[in-house]
Amino acid sequence: MNKMVVVVCGGSCSGKTVFANLFRSALVLEMDHFYFGKKDMKPLPDGSFDFDAPQAVDIAGCAQAVAELAQGKQVTIPVYDMKLSDRVGT
Repeated sequence: MNKMVVVVCGGSCSGKTVFANLFRSALVLEMDHFYFGKKDMKPLPDGSFDFDAPQAVDIAGCAQAVAELAQGKQVTIPVYDMKLSDRVGT
């Protein structure tokens, strides 16, 4: 795999940091957002949820998103709220 370095240059207050942060966020796909919500999971006998179990994560959905991104397609990523332990949108 070829590596690339992107250098952002410009004058003071020209938006370098804003651009770099937006650019970086566009390149990061967090698998945390692919957790299923509690309503889509089966609770354990004690009523808790095992978020470390492989079936707690939509691995197929994440893989599909990665494949579509690699093809240059636009994808919709779920938004997962760790405090609520649930998906809160896309």
